[in-house]
Amino acid sequence: MVLKYIKAQDGLINRCDDIDLESNSIAISKNIAFIEWTMGLKINGFEFLYNATTRLILDEDGKVKEHRDYFDFCSSTFGKIPIIGSFIRCLYSRFVD
Repeated sequence: MVLKYIKAQDGLINRCDDIDLESNSIAISKNIAFIEWTMGLKINGFEFLYNATTRLILDEDGKVKEHRDYFDFCSSTFGKIPIIGSFIRCLYSRFVD
């Protein structure tokens, strides 16, 4: 499973013309850390911007025991695409907003 994940990430990186990752803020309390970050991808001339938060749970040695990312993949990926973007915005306004 880990090798499949690494292969998928390598595939994404190889398709990108440019990648930018910026940490915006970090909060740590006991063994839990939250990191707000922004990632920009450029693929075939299209630019995608993802604002996200990562939660890390650390073990006694400070190593990552659990990792979870929270971000809006759909609107960041498909929001600018004609027809699909308006459909995504419609769904969000109906069920999320």
